Amino acid sequence: MGMTHPTQVDTANIVQQLKTYDLLYLTARTTIYRAPTERELSKNNLSIKDKHLMKADNVLHFMLNDGHRTAKVTYEKGIAMSSGLNKGKVLKSLLDKLQKSYSVIYFVDDSQKNVDQMATRMA
Repeated sequence: MGMTHPTQVDTANIVQQLKTYDLLYLTARTTIYRAPTERELSKNNLSIKDKHLMKADNVLHFMLNDGHRTAKVTYEKGIAMSSGLNKGKVLKSLLDKLQKSYSVIYFVDDSQKNVDQMATRMA
């Protein structure tokens, strides 16, 4: 994984304004990319580790079958690494495991497929 930059110049400002809400990054990356993912988020002022949905030092690891394959999912420092699984099923499983429930979830993604999967799974 190389150096990255936000696709929108004011992304860090937007994320800062959202910190009054529970936040979570959900990436299709596998767990082997956690360190560079955290580094790049931090470098771009996008770290949300202070918004962790668990106690700050806690880590959640679990295996998930999304109907097509089984892979490891991790949640740590506000980042869920989903290993390419269906993001809707990953978020649903993660929230169930954390015993969290929300009446509204805003999901932003660069892929219509992921938006559709989220809408279908979370409905």
